[in-house]
Amino acid sequence: CQISRILYAKGGTKYARTEYEVVTVTGDCRGGGTDANVFVTLYGKKGTTARLPLKNRNKSKTFERGRSDIFIIKAKNVGPLQKVRIQHDNTGTAPGWFLDRVVVTDIKNPACKYYFPCAQWLAKDEGDGLIARDLLGSKDPTAVRRMSKYKISTYTGNKRGAGTDANVYITLFGEAGDSGERRLDNSKNNFEQG
Repeated sequence: CQISRILYAKGGTKYARTEYEVVTVTGDCRGGGTDANVFVTLYGKKGTTARLPLKNRNKSKTFERGRSDIFIIKAKNVGPLQKVRIQHDNTGTAPGWFLDRVVVTDIKNPACKYYFPCAQWLAKDEGDGLIARDLLGSKDPTAVRRMSKYKISTYTGNKRGAGTDANVYITLFGEAGDSGERRLDNSKNNFEQG
């Protein structure tokens, strides 16, 4: 009598691996390219990949102004894509980056092609100062970035020591995912007692 058993990863789910083609399109604006190390995380209906580096195997310059770069990454299949997080580590002599869009295709299933419009800076010294963006996907190649504005009101208690000088962040969660971490800041002296 022979006994056999199939063992799955912790959590009881077996994930198939696949290859994704990730295309980044750098905007054609002055200083739009980056020397920083760039990373992507894919979010799908079946899960999330690890943070994956986007590196060019043939050592040519990547993320240059007005250029597209193509990367092949191997990762677990996360199912239909919902969003990507694209970020860099702010290193190099010119780390700021103007990202026009990202296109991701599951190579084993080319009908699964998603477009992630950005048209924003990932730079500490440009735009809103963020170096990471969460981009919502669309199957429409002409999609534009959907922006929503929210008014966030905070109330600090009137007890001694209730205020803070620390940086305060918020993440909004909704049906299409989350906003990513956003710093709460304006021209006022925020988060003071009372």
